[in-house]
Amino acid sequence: MTYMTLLQRIELERGKREPGEITELNLDNSKSVDIEGLTDEYSSLEVLSMMNVGLQSLAGLPCLTSLKNLELSNNLISGGLDALLKCPNIEQLNLSSNKIESMDVLIPLAKLSELKSLDLGNCPVTATENYRKKAFAMIPSLKYLDGLDENNEEEVFGNDFLNGGLDEEGKSNRLS
Repeated sequence: MTYMTLLQRIELERGKREPGEITELNLDNSKSVDIEGLTDEYSSLEVLSMMNVGLQSLAGLPCLTSLKNLELSNNLISGGLDALLKCPNIEQLNLSSNKIESMDVLIPLAKLSELKSLDLGNCPVTATENYRKKAFAMIPSLKYLDGLDENNEEEVFGNDFLNGGLDEEGKSNRLS
């Protein structure tokens, strides 16, 4: 089986569109040890998925101020999370099944003031004593860790989302 490089996959996904027009980019299963071919020209990018790419580093991550959802699961990332500060509006970050071993590696995430949901499942760091308590204390904006809130209640995307979401007052926008 042959794999596309990250750069080849970006070009394929982009097609004839200008980088600034793209709001979602799925680069799953392409191959690269660091981020190549992605530039700050992707200024409208809100969702970026790079699952199972073989990333060892976030080197090359451009400034993506519109990015809200970053999927980096099933890679080989063990540190360098300060690169994520170039994406200050990240709300959901999935780093599950990576090589993150220490709570200290997570310190840069405290500066991501919009970060609400973080997934570190299947990372060695989850075996740290009081891991959940420490993570919530370290990252003030965090509401959900590994799909659960501080009280171990599940993250809810559920019915309100499926029924049209909530309006600005928090009332359901049911599609009935």
